[in-house]
Amino acid sequence: MGVLVSAFFLAGATFGGVLFSFYLQSKRRRREEYNAFGRLIDSVFIESAVNEAILGNIINITTAGKILTVDIEIGALKTSLTSDLIYKHAPWSLVKTMVIVSTELSRFNNILAMQRFGGSYGKSLTESDVSVFKKHAGTCRQLIVEALQPEIKWLRPQFEAELKHDKRSGEVSEKMKKILHPEENT
Repeated sequence: MGVLVSAFFLAGATFGGVLFSFYLQSKRRRREEYNAFGRLIDSVFIESAVNEAILGNIINITTAGKILTVDIEIGALKTSLTSDLIYKHAPWSLVKTMVIVSTELSRFNNILAMQRFGGSYGKSLTESDVSVFKKHAGTCRQLIVEALQPEIKWLRPQFEAELKHDKRSGEVSEKMKKILHPEENT
């Protein structure tokens, strides 16, 4: 009888150990998946900041007679929208915002491409073209600044602790702010 109890106890302990191992493995997989989601969101945030600066320059420097040779990069935004991580971890408000911003930036890229195509045949921007460019660039910039970036900023603290920052990251951030926004330093 003692052997039977001992065998039953060992089988239960083994089964419990296997279940605990599966639990730890699934917890680690969820953490790694959430960290990957955080990196994906960070890439969209960085890309949107670059696009916001480019759109600001387009608004400020576009004049009649010019041909614009710039593109808005939306690789990270489009890639994130094809990732199942976004649909698993992001709130619907962020997904909806990302889809709308991606659509508007794609539309603006098409306008830029059409303008470049016309420029290859000697047609430069007219005053009405300039107003269209500035309107669309302003709309895209507003979507980034007032919709996309706040959604990401709201979400980032939830996973930011998982990201590894080295001791120089703060210094680099300050340098970049000074370079990219010199008007704030005066």
